[in-house]
Amino acid sequence: GGTLSVTNPSTAFQVWNGDGAAASVTTGVSGSQAMLDLSALDNFSCVASQIAVGACVGNAINYVSGILYLAKTNNITTSFQSSSVDTSGTVANAGLCVGDCSFNPGLACYLYLGQVNNIIADTVSIGRTKTPGTLQFNPIYPNNSPYPSVTFQGFNGNPVSLFEVGGGNINTGTTTLTG
Repeated sequence: GGTLSVTNPSTAFQVWNGDGAAASVTTGVSGSQAMLDLSALDNFSCVASQIAVGACVGNAINYVSGILYLAKTNNITTSFQSSSVDTSGTVANAGLCVGDCSFNPGLACYLYLGQVNNIIADTVSIGRTKTPGTLQFNPIYPNNSPYPSVTFQGFNGNPVSLFEVGGGNINTGTTTLTG
């Protein structure tokens, strides 16, 4: 029966950790991976400028990574709007962003959806630059009726203007991107 409500439309809701040492990536140790698990909650409501999982808004950090498990029912609204999502080198340049690092990539990033999900975001980017990103339903919800669901809608009732998976914007070097 638990509920968490976060309302701050002028700032980003971020789940990530990063560092300057490659050891966490090369050894596969997950100690540098941030995780927020809301799956024990019945309801999560969030109004923010952006949702960033494994994507550091406004910062240039190495090896960013994050995992977010949403609640059973989620109502998320992001007000961030950009007409230059893929023409800009800015990290986390989307309303909802999972996996985005313009420097050295971190561990794979995950956003696990709940049973019922309503997401308002003009731009959605999964695995944008260098860091792998995954958006999927939490496996704790069985694949039987009622089936897990997600609805995406753009801000102010408009359609979503960009929904990209594995965009690879500004990928350089030897990184392999997956979304």
